[in-house]
Amino acid sequence: MNITLTLNGQERQLEIRPADTLLKVLRREGLFSVRFGSNTGETGAAAVLVDGRLVSADILLAAQADGKTVETVEGLSQGLQLHPIQEAFIRTGAIQSGYATPAMVLAAKALLDRNPNPTEAEVRDALSGILDRETGYVKPVQAILEAAAVLRGEPPTTVEPLVLTPVHLIEQDYLDFFRGVREGDGDEGWPTAEQDGPEVQTRTVRPPKFIVSPAAPEMQVVGKSEPKVDAVKLVKGNPAFTDDFEMRGMLYAKLLTSPHAHARILDIDDSEALALPGVHAVLHYKNVRRVRYASGGQSYPNPRPYDQVSFDNKVRYVGDRVAAVAAESEEIAEQALKLIKVQYEVLPAVFDENEAMKEGAPVIHDEPEMAGSGAHDPEHNVSHYIHAEVGDVEQGFAEADHVFEWTYRVHQVQQAPIEPHIAISYWDSDERLVIRTSTQVPFHVRRMVAPLLGLPVRRIRVIKPRIGGGFGAKQEMLIEDIVGHLTIATGRPVRLELTRAEEFRSSRTRHPQTITFKSGVNDDGTLVAQEMRIVGNTGPYATHGLTVQTVSGLRGLSTYKSEHKRFECYVVYTNIPVPGAYRGYGAPQALFALEVHMEEIAEALGMDVIEFKAKNYVRAGDPVTIAPHLGEGDIENVTDVPVILSSGLDECVAQGMQAINWQRRYDPDWHTVPGKPYLRRGLGVAIAMHGTAIPGLDMGGASIKINDDGSFNVLVGATDLGTGSDTVLSQIAAEVLGVPLEQIIIYSSDTDMTPFDTGAYASSTTYISGMAVKRAAEDVREQILERVALMLDLDTTEGITLRNGEAHAPDGRSVTLQDVALHSLHQQDQRQIMGTASFVSHESPPPFAAQFAEVEVDTETGQVTVKKLVMAVDCGVAINPITASGQVEGGMTQALGYGHCEEMVYDAEGNLLNPAFGPYKIYRADEMPEMDVILVQTVEPSGPFGAKAIAEIPKDGVAPALASAIYDATGVWIRQIPYTPEKVWRALKGSRNGDQGSAGSQ
Repeated sequence: MNITLTLNGQERQLEIRPADTLLKVLRREGLFSVRFGSNTGETGAAAVLVDGRLVSADILLAAQADGKTVETVEGLSQGLQLHPIQEAFIRTGAIQSGYATPAMVLAAKALLDRNPNPTEAEVRDALSGILDRETGYVKPVQAILEAAAVLRGEPPTTVEPLVLTPVHLIEQDYLDFFRGVREGDGDEGWPTAEQDGPEVQTRTVRPPKFIVSPAAPEMQVVGKSEPKVDAVKLVKGNPAFTDDFEMRGMLYAKLLTSPHAHARILDIDDSEALALPGVHAVLHYKNVRRVRYASGGQSYPNPRPYDQVSFDNKVRYVGDRVAAVAAESEEIAEQALKLIKVQYEVLPAVFDENEAMKEGAPVIHDEPEMAGSGAHDPEHNVSHYIHAEVGDVEQGFAEADHVFEWTYRVHQVQQAPIEPHIAISYWDSDERLVIRTSTQVPFHVRRMVAPLLGLPVRRIRVIKPRIGGGFGAKQEMLIEDIVGHLTIATGRPVRLELTRAEEFRSSRTRHPQTITFKSGVNDDGTLVAQEMRIVGNTGPYATHGLTVQTVSGLRGLSTYKSEHKRFECYVVYTNIPVPGAYRGYGAPQALFALEVHMEEIAEALGMDVIEFKAKNYVRAGDPVTIAPHLGEGDIENVTDVPVILSSGLDECVAQGMQAINWQRRYDPDWHTVPGKPYLRRGLGVAIAMHGTAIPGLDMGGASIKINDDGSFNVLVGATDLGTGSDTVLSQIAAEVLGVPLEQIIIYSSDTDMTPFDTGAYASSTTYISGMAVKRAAEDVREQILERVALMLDLDTTEGITLRNGEAHAPDGRSVTLQDVALHSLHQQDQRQIMGTASFVSHESPPPFAAQFAEVEVDTETGQVTVKKLVMAVDCGVAINPITASGQVEGGMTQALGYGHCEEMVYDAEGNLLNPAFGPYKIYRADEMPEMDVILVQTVEPSGPFGAKAIAEIPKDGVAPALASAIYDATGVWIRQIPYTPEKVWRALKGSRNGDQGSAGSQ
């Protein structure tokens, strides 16, 4: 059928099929800013304007747009001139992955067209239909308020960090300061943002709050809130993501997955599916070579056991692979799936990690290949056993005045990237297989997929375009083997994109754990000995099972000093959907248990929680004694006990106390709400210590070359997930080379074209890849100085400086870098000025943070309302403060969901009951608490320009801070997350009935 509509100001007549959605038609017309999110409208990523109203194009039939006016973000800008809304999104740092940015820009336009002066609440309401928790919504809201002001004729604002005065004075002891807060002394002298900088108006961006280290040098590009180098293409909706790509002859793949949690496949009959016109291939265990592998995107050799094959004759969870179809359209492929006949023998299943270890539990991996696979005890469903000890823990317990032991439970959640997993494979003109995929680990994918496809690595190229969110779910070789198999089978390009339900069931999740802490403490609060025991649930496959639990042990036993420490862990197979990597990688689980445990000890001893924790947490100069025993793999070079070289934790705690107004915790009257006796208020705190990269393992490479005009091409293997790493790495290069940021052109993550990089995980990119870029830039800088000396007839390069795109000699003469480039490439002693470097570190400098939370608890319903979150974080020198603060805001939002409301819920047969947004609850813009981020600067000697990690530590502290605040409000400890109304209500009810067991007991 034909429809006529006005599309971005032009009347268009389009031929469509009656069942086509507007999303499908618009993308077919090349309007790639309209993006898949769920096919049911919950994400808002497919938002467009229809007659000025914001609608989701994935749930609107194209036929319904007949005769209407449709606007997409492509119609907003005029050539190179951006719309003020787009400019505001760039200026305020409101873009992370950018996948949902076009939708938010259109939401802003719809709002401002009808209301040119909205309140923040009205802006948040306008954004409430678009899920973009990676930003925390803070900066998009401010971008819209900023755009509204500009459209009203007010001047645009600039973004500079708001510098605060440190609480710490050289002669002042932090413990005295913390004690003074509890006693109500000295709080009237605390500095505030309003006292230390210009007034922050609600219509402008709230600049990052910043504590400056006097040891940090002033720099030209590093440390500045530069706009992201990819911001323009993202805010304009230019083709950037995996699916923004067209090829002739594309086939569409669909997966048949298991309806059973545990079953043996007795037979598959694919004859009817193959007979369906338009079907080109059906793959399953009977026609795909059985090659065992581990899918976790980790360095060579992948941790064992290798317990997966592309298609197996046994399924181990609801959502496990059974077959894959490639057809001329998605509709034909879906029809073909219904024609595949599978005969199952249903087997008993087990879902709880503690039950799975018991004698007589169903054996999940009973295949003969498990013998010698490296699994610890597959007959009892144990994939790994981990043990580490320093000192003598039993002796420590015997010597301590008190011993405390509690058990904590953490649950399964999904990373929920708005862009689901998607991969496209095809043969290039040289008959090499190209896989274009949304992955965090392109080089690992190439290495891992090669043996599965029976191709040498040299015949495979992996390209990582822009990623619409990863958070660890895409640190996996997950679907690339499927599209590769299908392209080999058909000779055609093949595209596979997971549905939202498949993303929940068949992607990756966070590991559930049962965690027991046992601590020996003296009367004065000194920690003597600590033991941590974990039973980790790795689902049916041990991908990341060893390393996540190892990191849990490392993080759980590093924050606080004690002479004696022990870690014991069983990693257990079950029949839940597969856990894997998720931002934080084992630390959020560990720190929830650790921080609650430590506060429970403080309460039992009658000590203030902050004073007790500050008495025991590590500081600069302290060793991390457990670290050599809990490295990821056998890394021979990492044997020395690491020592902390930088820490701003004391300042983080002090700043956070000020920002949350911590004195209220000691005021009984504040905890009640006048006229509402059923409401109780509480304040909570948690300490966080994370890591920066995997020492001795993570490696990044970079190459840089000069162009004719004095600009530079930077090639890196590092993957930008929306974290801003392309921008940060460009800033590092620009700083060394003495040029503005716009003179750097960066290209990343193509296994043919860029240097190797282990990938975007473990908070490694700024630290590892940043140092590689810095070294490559320093190499190029030396070559430039030599060329300048040649051009100016100087005997030495000493004293030559690079700044503002020019080289300045000590005698006052100067040449532009364009002159240098042309001279070196065309005029004399010609050569290409270029440098290559790589970096691997045997350090893992920890970032530190103090997380605070304010809550309100309805004691009649169990509803917890989070009113405010504050995080003060030491990430060393923030290369880009506005990007760094955005990482914290987004990370806290994910962590808030983990502690408060996100949960994967199953029935008795292992069926996931909430594989969709809505039933799986993530925070919307209009539901968010107030958030405050403070960057406490330190200078890390081992990092590029003093930097260390920031991406993952925001995940670590929110859940325990909520537990602390709920306890402050109610007097009840709840040792299991998330804090849903039912769980909190049951705990409060159990406490009132004298049954502390419902809340967890000593």
